[in-house]
Amino acid sequence: MLTDKEEKVLISVAKSLGTEPKYLHALINFESGWNPQAKNPTSSAKGLIQFMDSTARDMGFASSQDLINKYPTIEAQLKTPVKKYLAKYAPFSSDQDLFMAVFYPVARTWSPLRAFPQAVQNANPSIKTVQDYINYVYKKWNPSVELLARLNSMPSVITKNITPTNVWILGTGLATMTYIILKLWRL
Repeated sequence: MLTDKEEKVLISVAKSLGTEPKYLHALINFESGWNPQAKNPTSSAKGLIQFMDSTARDMGFASSQDLINKYPTIEAQLKTPVKKYLAKYAPFSSDQDLFMAVFYPVARTWSPLRAFPQAVQNANPSIKTVQDYINYVYKKWNPSVELLARLNSMPSVITKNITPTNVWILGTGLATMTYIILKLWRL
């Protein structure tokens, strides 16, 4: 459970990255269980979002251990290495976009049904597709009603730009796509 201060930092970082706080909360919960000292027993991954040694070195640290030594708390990791790493990919258009930035960045815009390369599947036997990863994140996430209400209190970065024009364009596009699919189906 996060302290009030940690929760405020989470919301602030999520807002600065253009993502929903609930997505960032779910992701970190899945990756480390909110343990800033978490270590993957089969790789060099450490910290809140499981920084690999190579990622930590790219960020200027000697290793992932060096990163968690320099930023040993939830608040410190959120404010600096987590925010710095995710800022490279921000803003995020969806939960998949954010989740894949951490797990397998090239898959940020893939179809959810697309399979990961065999090497990724071998290292993560229960995760074959993008959707598998997303499902596991949410399966492990069990926020309280109160926490969810607090995380949802920030105006949505995704829905705040919806206008009648955008809705009309989306509706027209969906109607056109449905018409094309039905025409093709009848062939």
